[in-house]
Amino acid sequence: GGHTITYGGAAGKAHAVHADGIDGSVTVRNGRIVQGAGGGRACHGLRLLAIKAVRVSGLEVTVTGTDADGISIVSVSDDVRVDHCTIHCRTKNVVDRHWPGVAAIRIDDAGGSAQVDHNLIAASPQWGLRLQGKTSTGDVLVHHNVVRGTKALVSNGYMLGIYKRSADVFENDLHGESRGIHVASDGSDGIGCRVHDNVLWVQDQPNPEYTVNHWVHGIKIEGAPDCKVYDNVITGVADDAHAEVRGIDVGLQNHEDQNVRGVEIVRNRVMAVAKTARFRANALMWSEGTAGETNDLVVRHNVLTATDRLIMREWGGGRGALIRDNVLQRDLSLGAEHEFFVEEFGNGGQPNPGNRLLDCYTTLDLFNLFEYHAAKPYDTTREWTLAFVVRNAQGAPVADATVTVTDAKAEQAFRTRTGPDGRAQGTVVQATITNGLAVTQRGPFAVVVSKAGVGTYRATVPVTGRTALDVNLTAGTAAPDDTAPAAPEALFATPLSASRVLLRWSAATEDAGVAAWVIYLDGELVGFTDTMHFVVPGLPAGGVGRFAVRALDLGGNLGAAASALATTRPEDRGPGR
Repeated sequence: GGHTITYGGAAGKAHAVHADGIDGSVTVRNGRIVQGAGGGRACHGLRLLAIKAVRVSGLEVTVTGTDADGISIVSVSDDVRVDHCTIHCRTKNVVDRHWPGVAAIRIDDAGGSAQVDHNLIAASPQWGLRLQGKTSTGDVLVHHNVVRGTKALVSNGYMLGIYKRSADVFENDLHGESRGIHVASDGSDGIGCRVHDNVLWVQDQPNPEYTVNHWVHGIKIEGAPDCKVYDNVITGVADDAHAEVRGIDVGLQNHEDQNVRGVEIVRNRVMAVAKTARFRANALMWSEGTAGETNDLVVRHNVLTATDRLIMREWGGGRGALIRDNVLQRDLSLGAEHEFFVEEFGNGGQPNPGNRLLDCYTTLDLFNLFEYHAAKPYDTTREWTLAFVVRNAQGAPVADATVTVTDAKAEQAFRTRTGPDGRAQGTVVQATITNGLAVTQRGPFAVVVSKAGVGTYRATVPVTGRTALDVNLTAGTAAPDDTAPAAPEALFATPLSASRVLLRWSAATEDAGVAAWVIYLDGELVGFTDTMHFVVPGLPAGGVGRFAVRALDLGGNLGAAASALATTRPEDRGPGR
C-alpha cells in the first residue's frame, strides 16, 4: 500500500518480508524496500519459502549486503508471478558464485505456473533473474522485462539464468556488463526452452576467478535438449577493459547425456564487435558437439557478423553438424588489416568431425580458416545447391528427366529426377578441409541430364556458389541462370509490439526458383528466410523504419527490392501500472 520498509539496520539476520510454510497464498505489492547497513549475510529483501502460491507486484527493492537477493522465492507448490517490480541489487560481495550466488530475482522450484514479466532489474552482481527447477504444471513465462546496468563481479554472471523445463523467454530487453541468457540442463533442468524475440547488448570484464582473459556470451545453450533459440538480436562488444565475445555459444553435452539433441539456432542476428585488438569477438561459438555418430543441431537463416571469427570451434569439440543458409559478414571496426577468419578449429579436447557449411550468403572467402596448434583431427566442408530447369525445344518443362551429378573423384554427388515443373536440385561438396589445413577440391562436376525421346545433356560444371542451369534437353545445351528475380509485387509491414514488425510479401517471378529472401532495415541486412513472412525483432519503441525485401534465386542472383514503412508501438517493457 505504498509503505517503505527499511530493514537490517543493525547487525544480524533480517529480511524485509519473510514468509515461511504457509498453506495458502502470499501477496506483496505496491511498496518500497530498502536494506540498511547492518551487514548480515544473505539478508534478502523478500524471503518467501514453502508457500502454496505467491504474487509479488509493483515493488521497488534495493539491497546492498553480502549475498543479498532482492526477491527470493523458493519451493512454491502452486503458481508464482513477479511483475512490475524495480530491483536494485547493489550487492558487492558474492561469497560463492556456484551456490547460492546472488540474484536480483530468484525463483527456485515453482510447482505450478511461473511468470516473471514487466520488471526492471537495474543492478546485479551475478544473475538478474535466476529461474530454476524441474517440471511445472503450468506455463513458465519470462517476458517484457528490462535489465539495465548489471555488472557481473563473478564468473558466469547472466542477466537471465533459465534452468527450468519448457520456459518461454521472449521480448526482454537486456543491456549490461554481464552475460546475456543462459539455458542449461546440467544438475538443473533447461529442457525444451524457447528463447526468442529478445534484444541483448552484452559486455563482461575479468574477475577474481579469471583475472586476465574472460568471455561474454550473448546466449549460452549448455546441455539443454530441445532448446529453440530464434529471432533474437545480440550485440557483444569487446574492448581493452572487457572480455572476449561469443555471441551464441552452443554446448551439446551435459553430465547425464553426451548427445544432447533437438537444439535449433534460427533467424538470429548476431553482431560480435571488438573495438580494440586485445580481446576477440566471435559470432558463433561451438564449445561442445555430440559424442555420437549424428548431430541434429539446426543452425539456419542467422545473420552472423564478427570482427574476428564467425564460427569458432574449441574445447570439447565432438561431432559437428550442418550449418546452412546463413549470412556471413565481416565487421571492419578494426580495419581490413586486422586478422579475421571465417572458421577456426581449436578443439584440443577431442576430434571434431562432420562440420558442414552449405549455401552461405556471403562475399567472404570461405576457405579463410585457422587451425590452432592443438587442434585434434577434424573435417569441414564447403557445399552448394546445384539446381536445374529442364525444358524441351519449345520451352516447355520436361518432367521425369534423370539428373546425375558426379564429382571429380568419380563419386556420385546426387541423383534425382525433375518434377512436373521441370526442376530438380541437389547438394554438391565443393571441397573438404581436414586437419593440417589440407584442402581437397571435389569439383568440377560431371552432369548428365537425360530423358528418352527428348534428349541428353552432358557437361562438366564448376560449382563455387549457388548455381542453376537452364537446360535445353532437345538441343543438349545449357546456360547458367544469371537473370535476377523480379521484386516482390507487394510488401506489407505490420507492427506487432514495441520491438517487432511483421513483414509479409507476395512471390517474385523467377524461373529457377527462389532460394531465400533477404530482409533489410534502413538499408542494412537484418534477416534471411525461405518463407514469405518475417518478424524483424530488436527495434526501438515508437521508431519508424523502412523495410525492404529482395529475392535470392537458386542461381545466386539477387533481385530488386520491395519496400514499406512501419512504426513500432509504444514501449511496453519494464515496470508499469
